[in-house]
Amino acid sequence: MSWKMGGQPNFPEGPQMALCRKWCSSWLLAAGLVLVSNWASAADFTPRAVPVGSVEKLSLSLGLSVTGPDRGQTGVVMVAALLPNGNLYVLTPNGWSPFDGKLPALFKGVLGEHEFPLFSNTDLTPYVGTTVYIGYGKTEQDMLARRLYSGIYTVPAAPASAASKSARFLAQATFGPRPQDIEQVAATGYESWLTTQFNTPATLLLPKMLASAEPDARNTRMETWWHIALTGQDQLRQRVALALSEIFVVSDRGNNLGDHQAIAYYHDLLAKDAFGNFRTLLEDVTLSPAMGLYLNMLGNQKPDPENNIHADENYARELMQLFSIGLVQLNADGTIKTDAQGKPLPTYTQADVTNLARVLTGWSWNRAGFYDGPENNLVQMVPFAEYHDTDAKTIIGGVRIPAGKDARSELKVALDTLFNHPNVGPFIGRQLIQRLVTSNPTPAYVGRVAQVFANNGKGVRGDMQAVVRAILLDPEARDTAPTNASFGKRREPLLMVSHVWRALNASAGNGKYQFWYPDWDLGQAPYSAPSVFNFYKPRYVPAGPLKMAGLVGPEFQRVDASSIVQLSNWFSYNVFEHEKGNPEARPEDILLDFEPLRALAGNPDSGPLVDRLNLLLLSGQMTATSRRSMVNYLNTLDTDDRGKSRIQEALFLIMTSPQYQIQK
Repeated sequence: MSWKMGGQPNFPEGPQMALCRKWCSSWLLAAGLVLVSNWASAADFTPRAVPVGSVEKLSLSLGLSVTGPDRGQTGVVMVAALLPNGNLYVLTPNGWSPFDGKLPALFKGVLGEHEFPLFSNTDLTPYVGTTVYIGYGKTEQDMLARRLYSGIYTVPAAPASAASKSARFLAQATFGPRPQDIEQVAATGYESWLTTQFNTPATLLLPKMLASAEPDARNTRMETWWHIALTGQDQLRQRVALALSEIFVVSDRGNNLGDHQAIAYYHDLLAKDAFGNFRTLLEDVTLSPAMGLYLNMLGNQKPDPENNIHADENYARELMQLFSIGLVQLNADGTIKTDAQGKPLPTYTQADVTNLARVLTGWSWNRAGFYDGPENNLVQMVPFAEYHDTDAKTIIGGVRIPAGKDARSELKVALDTLFNHPNVGPFIGRQLIQRLVTSNPTPAYVGRVAQVFANNGKGVRGDMQAVVRAILLDPEARDTAPTNASFGKRREPLLMVSHVWRALNASAGNGKYQFWYPDWDLGQAPYSAPSVFNFYKPRYVPAGPLKMAGLVGPEFQRVDASSIVQLSNWFSYNVFEHEKGNPEARPEDILLDFEPLRALAGNPDSGPLVDRLNLLLLSGQMTATSRRSMVNYLNTLDTDDRGKSRIQEALFLIMTSPQYQIQK
């Protein structure tokens, strides 16, 4: 027999359908969730689903073949649908109805071969993720008792467009996609864009600071950093430099580092080394005056027990713990090695720290003497033989350094030893994945990146360009419908701001970006972390669902009720008060350009406006339910202000939403 139903499914709006509605907690819904969670395939019947076409124009039929002793008996067939928001609906001959504790029969009669054409050329995009179930029995109770039911079809998401895929890629690789960037990547592909970026020289921070009216000021460093992040052509290089700055941390909040030119010099070496070799990066970081000041290697002297002088262990410890190999031994895929009792195996001992600290003695500013001459924070440190410990040493891995070696020779042995340690690839690779793509990469993802670190395909270890390429082009990074439910990361506040500013071509009348104190407004500023452990630790586990699921959420370390309100207030102020054309704007105010959106916002239907912002800010990943709710709300707003209110409301709702703040 057959039974036909066509047209729009028209599920009534349940308590979870609308944006920002209260979560449903009724016992009816709870009962429905329990019911559906227990549905399983059974051997007494064969269910089938026959979808034809795309989700935007889908025809769907359900089929059921009853076998065994039930065939030819009188019974009932039931169909239900579970929406992603948790609402359960049942199908009757009169259409879909909310589940009320009972499962009405769609069919009553002799059980055998059954076909139910549900939809014909129907747009099911509002119901992406909905799962359809079918079951049979002599009665409803018989079906449940014998588990004669199965979930047979889930409405798939529409394939991501080339523009959406490009926007998502650029959200991972830049400080935010601009419309023209999305078009370029969609037209030429990822590889072409990467090749261009790898060949684009670094935009340097220090020369711009030195050419400014206040070359020593923190404000100058901040506004110059923003200018490069927002307008620099070397977007990927600068984004990787930001990631590296959160691994190889120096901060103006440290007691020893108040020279902002030194920090600018340090930023530039990270940018220049972003696509070089990790061994070079490790040495440049080690010999930079900013790091030398921050972690006390600069001025580190050989031990002199008679004068109570000991080699400073600060940099030696962090060089291993944070900058190269980590605290525990890792497998090639980043998983932790353990002993027979299941305890993690340490990578180094206190003796290794002490001896490495002795290796790192004798370095100071590039000047006439260890103590004599002006401080020079804009060139590498140099060794002074009389302050270097030349006694024999044994460092990590049992590597022995014989007596009588000079500071440069010993540094080379130490850095080569660390660079070739098997931990470096998975340890650094995992953190770069976290900074660019996802907080919880699978071991397979980490393993693939670590393999490229170990060998770029040409026998070269530590090729950062190859590592960055591997991270961004990995199948897990590019999968627009990731099967890993834990995929994604919370966007850093700095990147939320740069994203919306680049998307809407923000600028100030004076041509500067004088956002001097982002740490006050956002809780984050470049090179201003509270400690060497950055703003957030890579293995930070927030309490709640993430902890229960065994997941990390580094960026959540800086999230609390106060920071959420603080960030929302910043977006409110800047969205509703900082648009170009505001007659009250000051020359230094950074203003959003609404002009390209006004034509879309002025339409009776605000759908095109929402779709445009969805692309620019959410990479086309807004849920159908959220889109529908937002469009309905925006359509209630007047357009007499050339669509300004609609644009502002849409921007604020998107930027403060979990869908935006979690980068997928």
